[in-house]
Amino acid sequence: MTICPIILKQTKKNENGLEEWERQPCLEEACSLFYAKKKKCSLYHNSEAIHEVRNIMDRIDFVSSFQVIKSGLDALQTGLSGEIRAHQEEIKGRQDVIQERIGQIPGELSGKVQDLIQAFSGDLNLSIQALQVEVKALNEKLSGKIQETLSASEARLESMEKEIEKGWRQGEELHSMVSAGRREAVEKMEALMGKTHEEMRALADGQRKIESYYDDQKRLLTEEVVRRKKEESREHNNQGVVFFYKGAHEASALAFEKAVACDPEYAEAFNNLGLAYTELDRPEEAVQAFKKALSLRPDLAEAYNNLGLLYYTAMDYERASEMFSKSLDQGCRDQSMGYANFGNSLYQLQRYEEALDAWSRALKINPLNRDAKKGLSLLKPQEQGAV
Repeated sequence: MTICPIILKQTKKNENGLEEWERQPCLEEACSLFYAKKKKCSLYHNSEAIHEVRNIMDRIDFVSSFQVIKSGLDALQTGLSGEIRAHQEEIKGRQDVIQERIGQIPGELSGKVQDLIQAFSGDLNLSIQALQVEVKALNEKLSGKIQETLSASEARLESMEKEIEKGWRQGEELHSMVSAGRREAVEKMEALMGKTHEEMRALADGQRKIESYYDDQKRLLTEEVVRRKKEESREHNNQGVVFFYKGAHEASALAFEKAVACDPEYAEAFNNLGLAYTELDRPEEAVQAFKKALSLRPDLAEAYNNLGLLYYTAMDYERASEMFSKSLDQGCRDQSMGYANFGNSLYQLQRYEEALDAWSRALKINPLNRDAKKGLSLLKPQEQGAV
């Protein structure tokens, strides 16, 4: 699998907070830089071509080659000149020998021999001159070929240099385009991430608003339900009060039970329920109802008074006096009756002085209070005197 020299993929940030990039596989035909003819990336192809040309240029020393060829031609010319001089010297030596022999030949032959020698010498000189001309022509032809080869090589090298320079320029342009594209892609990605973050914040704000609206609606609905339950509870309580004063204690107890079921924090309804249970001779349930009323409203004076009466009936005078005292402390509506009940419990505890004070207070508030008068009549003269 070929690795693309351009495409990078951001993987993560290292421990220094710098981005790390990972090379991606070549896209082949799907990439616009893919060289289909060679079945490879054009960047790799251009790099290989440039590398090959550089290797060829490194191997070729054109100046040295030209000097070697020129040295060979000079050596050839020198060798041919030497051979020509040797042939000339040899011919001259032979001429001298022939001249010596001519001197020995009769005169009629001497002219003929001399003509033959001159003709041979002329032909030989012509041959030498023709050979020199051919050597010169060959030298000029070789020099022309060498010069033509050097010119073609120089032109080829210049063309290759231009191609290489063009390739480098294209590579730099491509690198610039890729870098610009990468920067643009990073900028677009950052902009997209920023937009995404803004949308997420807006979504979170919308979610919070929806949750707030839901909570408000839920609260309003709960308040409405509670309000309706309280209204329903008060309706049942009022019905129970009507039944209670009509003497329908069973019906009043059911109405009060419905009232506390609709509103478990309705202290007055629990107090009324305790009164109904008391009339139905259900003292244990009455005690629990009064205590529940006081747990919801510790300042409910009537509940203390009603619980005190229940304890007094059960002859638990200590707790009865305690409840009557708390009822007075909380400011019960009928203070005269409260003091009368408190005096009765104190009398049963043989706390006569306190009982007398309580009954006296009751009569001071309401001189017609028969319970207080009856209490005072219970005291013996000696007890009253002691008081």
